[in-house]
Amino acid sequence: MTILRILFLLPLAFAFAIPAAAMFLFVAGLMEPAGRDLALALVDALAQLVADAIWLDAVPDVALPVAWSLWRASLAVLVAPVLCAGLAGEIFRVRSYVYYAGVTGLVTALVPWVARTRLGIGSGAGLRGMDPAELRLTAILFVTGVVAGTIYWLIAGRTAGPRVERSADTPVH
Repeated sequence: MTILRILFLLPLAFAFAIPAAAMFLFVAGLMEPAGRDLALALVDALAQLVADAIWLDAVPDVALPVAWSLWRASLAVLVAPVLCAGLAGEIFRVRSYVYYAGVTGLVTALVPWVARTRLGIGSGAGLRGMDPAELRLTAILFVTGVVAGTIYWLIAGRTAGPRVERSADTPVH
């Protein structure tokens, strides 16, 4: 069962959890005014970048770095949190829903904060100096991770670790 689990069930869980999180992030991001503004600003910047690249005949020079940056951001926000939480849960044989949903949500919400710290962006004022829209976007990212963790747990996390044998006289709670 372990080989079948590793070869079939885990990839299946990741294959469902990641797109579910992406769909939730897309919908929730567009419903939030700050997310909508961010998406419009990104689309506007990309359109301007493409127009400039076409005008200057430098499409490959511009398109590759932009595509690479978007790919890395998608991996960091959508793939890495559920992958890390899922693999750690499998290694340590964790079956708890709270673990998979909570850890994936927490890691997903922390990704932009870690990136900002690494890049030296932000005031460093902590939560008191933050814009409320930024906190709402962080909450959306947290729930995005919870969605991914929940889907992963439903498919593979519930059965992680060794089976618990119950005797006939042990009550089921």
